[in-house]
Amino acid sequence: MSNMIQEDGNGACGELTMDRRSFLRVGAAAFCGVVVLPLAACGGSLSGSSSSSSAEKSASAAFEEGGVWFVRWSTDEPSDPIAKDDSVSEVLDFKDGKVARYSFRSQQIEFGDLDGKSEDEIISMANDAAKSHFEELLQSQISDIKVFLSRAQEEGKSELAEVYSEKLDKLESLEYEEPEPVEYELAVTTDDSGNETVSESITLPIEYLDSYEYYGGRYGDTGSDDPFTQSTDTVEFAAGNGEQTVYDTTFVGYDMLVAIAGDGDATSYVLDSPDTKGVEVD
Repeated sequence: MSNMIQEDGNGACGELTMDRRSFLRVGAAAFCGVVVLPLAACGGSLSGSSSSSSAEKSASAAFEEGGVWFVRWSTDEPSDPIAKDDSVSEVLDFKDGKVARYSFRSQQIEFGDLDGKSEDEIISMANDAAKSHFEELLQSQISDIKVFLSRAQEEGKSELAEVYSEKLDKLESLEYEEPEPVEYELAVTTDDSGNETVSESITLPIEYLDSYEYYGGRYGDTGSDDPFTQSTDTVEFAAGNGEQTVYDTTFVGYDMLVAIAGDGDATSYVLDSPDTKGVEVD
């Protein structure tokens, strides 16, 4: 299971979480849609083919094929075209039927930053951003626990102080670790007839660590021995705007989930139908 500290939802302000699989391990163990196609830049090539194609491809087929996808930061108008200074909230690296998830704060990676980058360079950028975000939020957690520990000691609450001391030891032992691939689930939402898909979502497991600071301080709340709680993360997406160009890079896919298209690729990416095998239906 994964370990990531993250902002609630797709980067919206709110509860912060730490996704264990995506960011770190504790001790020995620990944390949507177009296929990314080849780029001319150096490094590993993006998956897919640069040969001309006009076929349709569903989200499930594209993810199974593998590649790097970019989740757009939450927006009031998901159908708006991508702009160079729009933030990427997550990078999803699909491979061998699983996905590795890199999540970070707003403005750490913008769509303009992806121009001319290879797959290897993009994953390196995502990893650096995820590590920075993790270390920032972890230090915030440690600072909060230190305040609670000091208060408990000053008030002579030895049992509570011992709990916070143990929590502090655990937090200070955490180290960032690049995310591991996990299994994911796809689900579609249909129209009133039940025959046509109007949106789709991808869900994958995470583990999160509550943020004391953003709960306004929970002094005296000892919680469980294991600070991590298992949960899930869901990214929803619907039909997009077709090809969108930022600088010299063309993005294709869906409204909130896109990938980089290869030269000459004319594939049309569609949502899965309600009868797609392995996809849940509302």
